[in-house]
Amino acid sequence: MKRRLFFFFFLLLITLHAEAQDGYREQSLGSGAPKVAWSFAALDGAHAQQATVPGNVYTDLLQAQQIDDPFLADNAAKLHWVDTTTWLYTCRFTVDSLLLQKQHQAIVFEGLDTYCEVYLNDHLVHICDNMFRTYSFDLSAALLPGENVLRIKFYPAETIARKRQQYFEKANQYALPEGERVYLRKAQYQFGWDFAPRLLGVGVWRPVYLQAWDDFRLENLYVETKQIDSVAHMTLHFTANISVDSFERNTLLFVRRQGDASSIVPVRSFLLRLQKGRSDHTLDFNIQNPALWWPNEQGEQAMYELLWLDAKNKKQAYLGNLGHCNFGVRNVALVQQADSLQKGSSFYFVVNGKPIYMKGANYVPMDVFPSRVRSEDRRKLLLAAKEAHMSMIRIWGGGIYESDDFYSLCDSLGIMVWQDFMYACAMYPKMMKRPNLSYVDVFHSEEEYEWYDNFVRIEKHPCLALWCGNNEVEEGWWNWGWQRSLKYSAHDSAAVWQAYQERFHEAIPSFLAAQQSMVPYVSSSPQIGWGHAESLTQGDSHYWGVWWGMESYETYAQKVPRFASEFGMQSWPCYSSMQKCLPDTARSLLNKAFVFHQKHPTGQANLDGYLKRYQLSYTSFKDYLLATQILQADAMKTALEAQRKASPQCMGSLMWQLNDCWPGASWSLIDYYGEKKKAYYRAQECFVKKYQTPPR
Repeated sequence: MKRRLFFFFFLLLITLHAEAQDGYREQSLGSGAPKVAWSFAALDGAHAQQATVPGNVYTDLLQAQQIDDPFLADNAAKLHWVDTTTWLYTCRFTVDSLLLQKQHQAIVFEGLDTYCEVYLNDHLVHICDNMFRTYSFDLSAALLPGENVLRIKFYPAETIARKRQQYFEKANQYALPEGERVYLRKAQYQFGWDFAPRLLGVGVWRPVYLQAWDDFRLENLYVETKQIDSVAHMTLHFTANISVDSFERNTLLFVRRQGDASSIVPVRSFLLRLQKGRSDHTLDFNIQNPALWWPNEQGEQAMYELLWLDAKNKKQAYLGNLGHCNFGVRNVALVQQADSLQKGSSFYFVVNGKPIYMKGANYVPMDVFPSRVRSEDRRKLLLAAKEAHMSMIRIWGGGIYESDDFYSLCDSLGIMVWQDFMYACAMYPKMMKRPNLSYVDVFHSEEEYEWYDNFVRIEKHPCLALWCGNNEVEEGWWNWGWQRSLKYSAHDSAAVWQAYQERFHEAIPSFLAAQQSMVPYVSSSPQIGWGHAESLTQGDSHYWGVWWGMESYETYAQKVPRFASEFGMQSWPCYSSMQKCLPDTARSLLNKAFVFHQKHPTGQANLDGYLKRYQLSYTSFKDYLLATQILQADAMKTALEAQRKASPQCMGSLMWQLNDCWPGASWSLIDYYGEKKKAYYRAQECFVKKYQTPPR
């Protein structure tokens, strides 16, 4: 009997493979696709060349040899004109004839950077205004059977942001801290940071493609774990898009262990009954004797695949452009409870009922131009994290929501993800509201679209451990002197703080609740600044007394928090890496091209002070680079040993930072070119070592 069932399910899988796409077609509009040709030029016609999509205007200009590499020497300082130019991207394409036979056609942009007008055959399709959104537009009445011409007019991000800044300040009679960047939903680090140059750019930075279907399709399909007891109680979430008056279909749900065709198991059969329109739905099912997903070094990373079939013809229901629906069985909780420790409160993660000390680092985008990061680059970096015995990375709020394959790699490697929403180190304008806006309805506010588009991509991954509203905004508000330096009145302060509370204390948690998220949320990291004693006894901590405060790194042994979510010591990249970005004549400490690669305002002075304090001498440029890395390694060893020995008082160590977005001085363990610094190996030793800890 078991053999018969196996062959039955095997035949289902063959049918699935052969017939899954009958009701749906997709055509890539990437620059390498057939019958597709991309070009770009300035609005006045200058610099006209072929374009690469996905891509960025800087990488296109570099490919066309119209600019020098912005990462070499101080070339980036000479390229501001790129960010003040309006750029026109043009795609000429012919639509697949089978795609045109479908009832509905749409174009999907997974990433447009940032403010642009989209035209098809000279008709305005949409004005887009958010780098983090996925835009989908109905083209059913607009596509032509022959050649079609898609044009995207990108306006300079700097110009748009500054015009909005001027309008805001005129209307409100006060300024927001951190300048123009807060007025545009674009990766904040591209405006310049203490580890990154200011290189804004524009472009189609993620895939673009055509979709076509008939009367029914499923979208945004993902599975979450509700509860684990004797069985795993799972919930399937999906959006139905129906273009007929009513739709009924007998359907079957199967699950199988990923990569194991023989493990397929039916988990539910039901009548799918839907009405015309777009609607969200959930379905519950159970898995008997589930294999659980665990973080790195805590167990295996078991993954399942959901198969949704039509009971009549055994064809797979269309799963949208998300591909197969993979999921893991796990639950995660963040425990924040008052305790007797210095009148504090705990901050630790529990996975599948087990408290886990999280070992890891903060992650920043792997390139100033993220469109050129390849899947193999992501895998190499995350594999290095795993090999360093890391179990968590924090995706920092000044960067980007990462790609789908990034989270899938974290799933497979057991790297849990602390996910910031993309807000960092600034106060942001009040959310744009319409009359009767409910934060539960995600189809009103531009920012809520952003949250929704990324939520449905990320929430399904078992690696996801936490949603965090922002990076260091609460700390900045209370501790960085913004209100004083900007001369806020009491009314100004109240208005800015109210806008903050509406977004991070009300809107985002209400949004997550409406989506039935099973993942914990905190409003900001941290909530108490490092200058306050409470930062060591409550919540997570960004301890920057070492480096920013110029304290000795031995201070780490006395300043141990409940969860160390940021701490670090700067160093320079490896000598072999600096050879790639500096000519021979620039490899000296006073050369302006070398100094250009230090973006921290007091970075060189801080390093000099620490090198002298710890008597780390050098006689050459190469020795200097090495001395900074020894300094960083010793500092991280001191911090990690103190934190791990303090477990269970301290239950996490996330160093700032894992990686770099360009070749320069930073706090990274691995430099831009993938070379591991000495601190990487020191952290690897500390993370694998067993420490004697007092009982909880």
